[in-house]
Amino acid sequence: LRQELAQAAEDFRADPADNAAAARMQGLTEKLEQYRKGLSLLHGGTPMTITAGKIPDAHICFLDEIFSAPVKALQ
Repeated sequence: LRQELAQAAEDFRADPADNAAAARMQGLTEKLEQYRKGLSLLHGGTPMTITAGKIPDAHICFLDEIFSAPVKALQ
């Protein structure tokens, strides 16, 4: 669905006067929102953060070259 929406957006950018491309993009956007609402209903509407296999779930974490990170990322 995301790929279809990206293609519709690309078609719309190529010809902004094309009403069919705009209507297709609008329909796909609405369909994507319905899909997201359905998924939120399946999970009780509560946001979840999946941490399995990530740093919060780790017992040991090795951060290599952490002081080489850009300054903007640390602010």
